[in-house]
Amino acid sequence: MSEENLGKIVIFLGPSGSGKTSTIRAMKLPELLSVTTRDPRPGEVDGVDYDFITLDEFEKMSENNEFAEYVTYHGTHYGYTKKAVEKAREKNDITVCAAEIEGVKQLKFLYGKDVIVIFLWADWSEIYNRLVNKRKDPINVVKDRLSTYQKEMSNFRYANYAINTTGVSIKESAAKAFHILMVELYGDNPYSFEYLEGMDYLVHEINFSS
Repeated sequence: MSEENLGKIVIFLGPSGSGKTSTIRAMKLPELLSVTTRDPRPGEVDGVDYDFITLDEFEKMSENNEFAEYVTYHGTHYGYTKKAVEKAREKNDITVCAAEIEGVKQLKFLYGKDVIVIFLWADWSEIYNRLVNKRKDPINVVKDRLSTYQKEMSNFRYANYAINTTGVSIKESAAKAFHILMVELYGDNPYSFEYLEGMDYLVHEINFSS
């Protein structure tokens, strides 16, 4: 397949607890499967939610240059293989995935304009509620993830589009994201980068630790 006929990679970027994985699953679009060294959460299935591998396996894959991108996030390794990305682009017009900022940079370096980044975010209190009451993460994990909230909010500058998920259902987030993707292919969009410019105060003026 020629380069111009390959599909686009749509990356969801945002703080932990912003709804990236849930939104992706609700969209029911082809999803790029990540490998990870972390243990499965309750209900997660190997080969469906992630490819769960050992640290030794991950390191061997890295040494063999098998990854299109990989990152270490809160002590856990994640990555998308070149084989998986290339297969997805050949098969699908759009493939969705979640990544951290370093992964976004790596994928954009490799695939350029064929990468679309959607930034998901929510208020600090909403993120806290999701991590503690919905995902029921251990308190040490919650503290670790919240400690990077402000830094992760600043990554909106790398996005093409943004969606505020505060007080919004997963179904609504997925509908907005799906609309973005359809208009990305066929026309103008109300969630374009201009929407992001009013978010500076979230990064610079609010004390997220309070």
